[in-house]
Amino acid sequence: MSRSNAVDELPGGNLDKGDDEDVAEAAARELLEETGFAASSVEVVGSTYLAAYATHHRFAAIALGCRRVAEPKPDREFLETVLMRRPEFINHVLSDELTD
Repeated sequence: MSRSNAVDELPGGNLDKGDDEDVAEAAARELLEETGFAASSVEVVGSTYLAAYATHHRFAAIALGCRRVAEPKPDREFLETVLMRRPEFINHVLSDELTD
């Protein structure tokens, strides 16, 4: 698949233990599973609902001190980890190229 046909998304998923799993721990787990990167710290920075009529709660987290520790372990997903410096990522988000 060429990059022009790819859909850019942030790592994400669901809480494994229902409401008992810590959101920051779930974010760190998803980051590791989908990218092979581990973070030295993860901070939840926001939350919203998926849509006005939905009960699915979404969270946003920032992972700091990331380092590659493993190969990604996709679960029925096509994944390619794309690394960007912060200014490039901000421009990418502002250009509406990010689908999340």
